[in-house]
Amino acid sequence: MNDSGPARCQLVYRAFDGDGRSGRPILALHDEGGSASDVEPLAAATARPVYAPQAARPANPFQSDLPSVAAYRGFRWYLADAPERPEAASFADSLEQVAAFAGEHWAGQAAATVVGVGQGGALAAAALWCGIAAVAAAVCVDGYLPEWLAGEAPRRTAATVVLVSSDARTMAWRDATAQAFRDAGADVRTSVWPGGYGAAFARPELAAAAFETPPAASKSNGAEDSMTR
Repeated sequence: MNDSGPARCQLVYRAFDGDGRSGRPILALHDEGGSASDVEPLAAATARPVYAPQAARPANPFQSDLPSVAAYRGFRWYLADAPERPEAASFADSLEQVAAFAGEHWAGQAAATVVGVGQGGALAAAALWCGIAAVAAAVCVDGYLPEWLAGEAPRRTAATVVLVSSDARTMAWRDATAQAFRDAGADVRTSVWPGGYGAAFARPELAAAAFETPPAASKSNGAEDSMTR
């Protein structure tokens, strides 16, 4: 056990924070099999600063993290025997790294909107649920709260979360997560992107959700929002 103080983030990341960018920052978390470079289209669509940490675990555990290797499959945030059942230790480890990253970049400043896809979406939802101080709102594409985490009392009761699903399977996860956040008093918005979420960071719907999501709210909203397709 490390008693030396708060954990420091050990993740590599890409920062899109130059050229006069300003406003509430966006913390972007890629999906399993992705990398920090996946967020380039999102960064190109906004004048806000965008930060994209990269998961530490190769998605293919039998190869290195070099994209030039034939067996390269990108990176994953955590292990899982099924998408809806993340392994708790690796999930908690990545969540701690995301919390450390946010704290190091925005402690005492304007909190970020965290935008995540797939595994990154699950971490985005968890970041709000666990009350990470430097995160004010979340946009989760096919992300969800693990059952073992949703069973714990939330550490934040006023927040804004946008939950997007791409098919019937992920819609069930979305609805369960939405209900948990509503029960906690969050402002919840739900949306559907039929046909999957390939290249999600390039979709204009994601950019709109990331830019328009307010930093906090005090009551829930059960209606499908205007992003629904």
